[in-house]
Amino acid sequence: MANGNGGDRAAAMAAREAAWRALADQALGRTTGTVFLESLTHTFASTGTLRPTRPLDAVIPIKHILLRLSGRVVIGGADYTTPGLEIPQSLLQRVRLSGRHKEWGLQTLWDISGSSLFAVWPRMWQSVGGFSFSGTTLNAFDAFPTIPFSASMSTAQGSVDFDVFYLLPSYPMIGGGPYESRWCAPYYLRDEDWGRTLRLEIDMSDLSGLGDPAAATTATWTAYGSATGSPSIDIYTVHSLMGPFARIPGRGLVIRTEQEASPSRETAGTNLSLYELRPQITTNVIVKTGGIITSGMTSGVEAFSSLDDRHLDRTQIVLNNKRLRDTNNNRVAKMSQMIEWNTVHPEGYMVFSFIDSKQPLTALRADKASGLFEIGTDVTAAIATGDRQHVIQEIVTGGPFPA
Repeated sequence: MANGNGGDRAAAMAAREAAWRALADQALGRTTGTVFLESLTHTFASTGTLRPTRPLDAVIPIKHILLRLSGRVVIGGADYTTPGLEIPQSLLQRVRLSGRHKEWGLQTLWDISGSSLFAVWPRMWQSVGGFSFSGTTLNAFDAFPTIPFSASMSTAQGSVDFDVFYLLPSYPMIGGGPYESRWCAPYYLRDEDWGRTLRLEIDMSDLSGLGDPAAATTATWTAYGSATGSPSIDIYTVHSLMGPFARIPGRGLVIRTEQEASPSRETAGTNLSLYELRPQITTNVIVKTGGIITSGMTSGVEAFSSLDDRHLDRTQIVLNNKRLRDTNNNRVAKMSQMIEWNTVHPEGYMVFSFIDSKQPLTALRADKASGLFEIGTDVTAAIATGDRQHVIQEIVTGGPFPA
């Protein structure tokens, strides 16, 4: 017999976990491969928001979404005064994925900048992924974002082709391999949960998405590998062929939101509150630190000019006034996470993962918090005006967790 509420929750979790294991051991989840949804064009003559003409088709559960941004830019007149660092990735300024869930109502599953989307998923949880191609030849391969972070393209006068890929998984990021089919299937996107309501919105930049252009700088935009046409963003979905296991019980959803710490921390200090997190079940938190370009940018367009691991130290997750990880030194903590995930985390990005067990049941139950849930940090030295801290929080609702 269960002993109190705690015993009831433990028993419910154990029973649900056992049921999921039995299902997952049989549900291999062979995928459909990349299913083309739609191609949208953008000339970068001005900013704009692209919206596919139809919602995502989740009759077969969607495992992840793949975006491809490609085109050619010819820079003339003058070199950029201040080039962006996360380019051409930041030409895609922001991605939002929203829909109406039958149980939890209107939800925004993704609300994240293009540069962070490229650098974080899947780069920080596995050794490959997040490719970018650019250069004067069509098949030049650029290195992954790393330490120090370096731009993938030049903003000097000349012609550059760019081909960038962005991954939007539906499940918590726990690494590749068999973990995904065992633990991530409950978070796949399904029509029976969302109906035909899942829609993407993609905010695009103008030429300032590459940095601060000089007064004489011009940019001519055409299709990838061509002197005609327009740059495009192609949308693909990858579905899981789960057969009778598509109706796996206890389904949930994953939400990722990127926000700027406000006010930004520019003055040296210790034990400072950086950002108040949402008190919900949390799988991963990413802190991004660097400088943004403050001149010559079109309103609403943001580009980082630098990323730096040295601005902050002793950065920690604090729940109910308790520090959950003994982060005495950010560089040591970052190295430990890179070892855990067998990869290299880009400069300026630091992850706090609560599912390094490789399954989401160890996520932080901040939904049970009675006090403040926040990020605390030291600021090591005075930071230049224009430097920023962004926070990305990955939370789950439903899934394997009892109420």
